[in-house]
Amino acid sequence: MVISERKYGSYWRKMRDYKERTFCSLCKKMTDTEIIESKQHIWLECENNRQNLAWTSAEGNMGENNSQTMAKCNTRSNGL
Repeated sequence: MVISERKYGSYWRKMRDYKERTFCSLCKKMTDTEIIESKQHIWLECENNRQNLAWTSAEGNMGENNSQTMAKCNTRSNGL
């Protein structure tokens, strides 16, 4: 059962005292730009939340794992 979900930009835009929550606070702080906060922005687009480090790390790990897997497969197939 989902009790609550994080509220994003368009939700806060309607509330008089919370309009500043409409925008990504990290982008506002780091680059002084007002980008509407959304799930897509947080997970894929925001360059200020260090999410790009996670994606880069994941890509690096996938590359290493794929190389190791391919090397093992090649070794096994050569032995047949």
